Amino acid sequence: MSLRIAIFDDNKNIRDSIKMLLQTEPSFEVVGSFSNVFDCVDDVIECRPDIVLMDIDIRPISGIEAAEKICAETAARVIVIHIIFFLFFIAFFLSIM
Repeated sequence: MSLRIAIFDDNKNIRDSIKMLLQTEPSFEVVGSFSNVFDCVDDVIECRPDIVLMDIDIRPISGIEAAEKICAETAARVIVIHIIFFLFFIAFFLSIM
């Protein structure tokens, strides 16, 4: 069974890099990649991820506010992280799997 992951980041290059890195692990499935959080709850409900990777600096609302909305209305778990640490986090996460 794969871990379903959604990515929210306003930088397309970062989203694509994270997606490409996650796709190297067979137990991960990227089910959504989004450039803004305007409809974040609807996006999460539609793609049904287990985990949401959220950029803290995303707009029009912060990643923290978006995470609160997602957690209040869905079963997804949200990891809010500053973009500089995204790739370090993923590399660490992959190393402990």
